[in-house]
Amino acid sequence: MAFSIASTKSFLPAAQHRASKAARLPVPVTPQPHHLRPRPSVAGRGRLQVSNVATAIHRNSLPEVSKLLSRSDFEGAVSGTDNGLAVVTVGTQTCHSCEILNQKLAEDMCFEFLNVKFYKLNGDETSENYKLVKSWGIHELPEVRIYYEGQLLEKMVTTDVDRIHKRLENYLCEKLELCTSVDMDFEVTG
Repeated sequence: MAFSIASTKSFLPAAQHRASKAARLPVPVTPQPHHLRPRPSVAGRGRLQVSNVATAIHRNSLPEVSKLLSRSDFEGAVSGTDNGLAVVTVGTQTCHSCEILNQKLAEDMCFEFLNVKFYKLNGDETSENYKLVKSWGIHELPEVRIYYEGQLLEKMVTTDVDRIHKRLENYLCEKLELCTSVDMDFEVTG
């Protein structure tokens, strides 16, 4: 009786067969519970980094970027601000980059620029918004518009939060004389 090499495996004792099979299998890794997994650090872009606990508390209390639903809402928003500076992001409900930009504005800038009002205007939300966006001739989204006392200062098509941040700092310094760098003259006596 001749046996092939493949059929000789079946003649191994059961314990020996299981041991050779177990040696070939990968070692199972037990997953960590979600609260013990390491979380990615907060990208501060040169700003103060926050611990995970503070970030979780911060994200639960984020201010929303206010919605504008009509022409009268828009006109009241850009002309009725306390200091006159307003940022309006123009997009659509289905524009993913527009939503990400609004989230970044809420996370990064609403707390930093307390004197600036942030709004979003979705062109496909109401017929009035559609007419308004069409009258502006917007062809690319998201468009960020910066207003001062009802007058359009700048419009840019961008998702770059740092670019918006720099422009807002410039306008705050120019128009409102609220520069971030403080020059202090003092005398040392001693």
